[in-house]
Amino acid sequence: MPMKLWNRGGLKGRIIHVAAWTIGSYAAEAALRLLSSVIMTRILYPEAFGLMAVASTLPIAVAMLSEVGIRSSIIRKAGDLEDEFLHTAWTLQVIRGIGIWIIVVACSALLKVPAVREALPAESPLADPQMALLLSLTSSTLAIAGFQSINFFVMDRKLDARATTLCTLVSRVVSIPVMVLFAWVYDSVFALALGAVVMQVVMTALSHIIIPGIPMKFHWDRMIAGPIMSDGKWVAMSSASSVVTTLGDRFILSVLMTSVQLGWYSIALLLLEAIRSLLLKVQRKLTLAVLSALSGQERNIALRNFYRFRQPIDLAAFGASGALFTGAPYLVHVLYGSRYAESGHILSIISLNLLSLPYLFIMDMFFQNKRVRLLGVFSAVGTLSFIICLFAGSYFWGWMGAVWGVALFRWPQVIVANVAAYRLGWIAVWKEVMMLPVFGVGMLAGWSPKLLGF
Repeated sequence: MPMKLWNRGGLKGRIIHVAAWTIGSYAAEAALRLLSSVIMTRILYPEAFGLMAVASTLPIAVAMLSEVGIRSSIIRKAGDLEDEFLHTAWTLQVIRGIGIWIIVVACSALLKVPAVREALPAESPLADPQMALLLSLTSSTLAIAGFQSINFFVMDRKLDARATTLCTLVSRVVSIPVMVLFAWVYDSVFALALGAVVMQVVMTALSHIIIPGIPMKFHWDRMIAGPIMSDGKWVAMSSASSVVTTLGDRFILSVLMTSVQLGWYSIALLLLEAIRSLLLKVQRKLTLAVLSALSGQERNIALRNFYRFRQPIDLAAFGASGALFTGAPYLVHVLYGSRYAESGHILSIISLNLLSLPYLFIMDMFFQNKRVRLLGVFSAVGTLSFIICLFAGSYFWGWMGAVWGVALFRWPQVIVANVAAYRLGWIAVWKEVMMLPVFGVGMLAGWSPKLLGF
């Protein structure tokens, strides 16, 4: 009976359906993002991308720290989704979005305080006079996103990505010409922020028009909101570590780097995230549902099916890491020209971060099995490793040493998590290392343009 989950009409069919839509939509979205970045780098200088990297980081950090677990509660809820449950979840989402905006605006106001500005390095992006207004504008996207239809998450629960994909792509297409036109006329970093705002407005509007489901309205039930926020506190605890390990590099580098250097870094990160975010997007859409379905299977069967699910993502991560490690300078030169050449060297280094990505799937297994204490240990290890790697790297080798820290800091966390999973019988060691040769194949692919004389 459990094996039916992996038949064409069961879990496997749904996984292939969602993965195909997710990969296809993300490929289209990544192509649009790449196109817009190529155009914008021809109009704006690297400083603008450095400023925007900082301005977009603080709102995301506050959002992660205030996570209340709405999406995971909807996906994991047993039985039907009652209207009252969805309306309460949407109301909670709206309150959270507005609250985040207020917090970020208050934080940005501190940058206007003379004592704070004097304490910052003169060349730091945080010391730029435009930063306070830029932060206020970019954080407004979170308030707007709070009004997005909760049916977005219902589609994730159903493993149906069609409507959400359409919303994402249309909003991206609409935002690009607005952003490019504003940059062309005003030559300002605010073009990047305006593009983000327009995209979120369109996506929020379309979520109520295109995505099927009940219409949203304000409703509050303490008996419903309580369990959502109770589950969310564990998500928030995990997110606290994620803030450090996923966004902390930009906070630290914003002090260590000039706006130009951070602009180079942000372009390299944009290219890396085109791959990393795709793999994470597939994982986030599917992993909880897959692990939930596999939990009823016999251990050996579940283990085999788990690695079947992971294999394409492992291949992509290791192959892409190897290709970027050797081919990044050529790629950046073709796309962005000599003005962003330093981004190619940075991309070569941080591409090693992709090697740790498949191993982080283990974290979802601990979350699914509610091993909260172990998740706390992993988060602490990841946070400590991040701080040591970045500060040690910057102390001994300057800002480029900090970049190496970004590339390598996840490995202590990976090792600890995999040892714990192995002791619980959740993973097979030989399957965890069998993808390493794919990195070498990727390196050869990255070298191929140079070997062929391009």
